[in-house]
Amino acid sequence: MFQRWTTALSRFAGNKRGSVAVIFGGMSVAFLLAGGLAVDYARIVDMRERLTTAADSASQAAGRAMREGRLTDIEVLRLAEASFEDSVARARNVGTIEAPSIIINRAAGSVSVDVTAVVAMTVSRIGGVTEMTVPVTSTAVYR
Repeated sequence: MFQRWTTALSRFAGNKRGSVAVIFGGMSVAFLLAGGLAVDYARIVDMRERLTTAADSASQAAGRAMREGRLTDIEVLRLAEASFEDSVARARNVGTIEAPSIIINRAAGSVSVDVTAVVAMTVSRIGGVTEMTVPVTSTAVYR
């Protein structure tokens, strides 16, 4: 019986038929994982770009309003928040966006917008990465 097993194993080890299918299967999995990781990375980059655009828009709108000098800090803050929300509406499809932190500094003549978003991963979950945090800061100096 032992000899029958060793004979069968040696024939299997020496057989080259079907090895291409095994290699193709292994490489297919590797390529699918690499493509999935590329999709996750693209989602992170997309979120960062959209957040940067929204934060820049909010800080510039607030900076222009501060330069004109007609609005109070609360009004400038609301203007910046409205500008941010207009710009970030489509980015909410990509991930969860926290409320922006808008800091008005009249003494320095600047407006800063800090915002953080969380993007849920898809394929990267296999490796244990379930989400990525994307922080963005934008400052406009109006003097």
